[in-house]
Amino acid sequence: MATASFNSNYTGLGEVLRSESMVAMLAEKAERVKAIAEATAPIGPGVPTHYKDRFRVETTTHGGIHSDRAEARVVNDDAQALQVEFGVPSEPNYPKHRTLGKALDTLR
Repeated sequence: MATASFNSNYTGLGEVLRSESMVAMLAEKAERVKAIAEATAPIGPGVPTHYKDRFRVETTTHGGIHSDRAEARVVNDDAQALQVEFGVPSEPNYPKHRTLGKALDTLR
């Protein structure tokens, strides 16, 4: 019976983690999350009308805790994005919607 072995090469693994193909794969997944977030973004009282138009994808090869790997993020830079995502506990008219959280959960 044949045996397999693996010798790690940290330089090579780092190159894979920062590669353009890794950035592209993560960007594709982030674009899917963005599309779902846009499609499911709440509309109505307490939600800015332009909230669903403020999603965007950002990518970098300097992500992660040590800035040493590819990263893709879905961002909403609307001034009220945090309130829409997490709600305002003291305001019952502003419930949490978890738009980005729910969109990300679809990838699981």
